[in-house]
Amino acid sequence: MFGIYLALVVLVIWRDANFWRNAEDVPDGDYLVETLGWITEETGPWLYLAAEKLPDQDGYRAVTRIPVADICDVIDLTPKIPLATETGWELESVPA
Repeated sequence: MFGIYLALVVLVIWRDANFWRNAEDVPDGDYLVETLGWITEETGPWLYLAAEKLPDQDGYRAVTRIPVADICDVIDLTPKIPLATETGWELESVPA
């Protein structure tokens, strides 16, 4: 479902239904959570969103497991960088 978003920076808006330990603490209506990060994996009913990307391809940490069935929206926040061939720039001339 979200495979196209793999490793992109996104904002996921979803219903959190597993936060409360006591039934009397559950609020009325939907409890919508906004989680920002990299989609690292989609496995069965779960979407994994990481808050931190580690250097040297060491992976990710601070990963939130979100039930796909409770996702309301996924907003792609990945910066759009034009390819060097589209701009005519040489890669070496693009500021780091």
